[in-house]
Amino acid sequence: MEREPDIWGAVRIGERGAVTSLIADRMLGVRLGRDSSGQPAAVGIQWLDENQQPAGLTMSFLDAIALLANLKAMQLDLDAPFPDDPRDPNWKASDYKKRS
Repeated sequence: MEREPDIWGAVRIGERGAVTSLIADRMLGVRLGRDSSGQPAAVGIQWLDENQQPAGLTMSFLDAIALLANLKAMQLDLDAPFPDDPRDPNWKASDYKKRS
């Protein structure tokens, strides 16, 4: 029996046609677009799909920060280390949590 997925944020599940699924096989990077006054305006994310073809999406800076907040909550809840973190590849959130 397949388990229900864990969810952070407001995700639509089980609504036919509500979500187009894209597969990111390998993340390439992100870029920040700025408005005419130099303020952050948009974030572009690029990856290679399962056929090794480049793909991407662009979202507003505020939507990117909302995504970051959900991903950070997931990382902390799962006690997952930061991948390829140049500061400390062995970092774990539990090292900084209060112990009862």
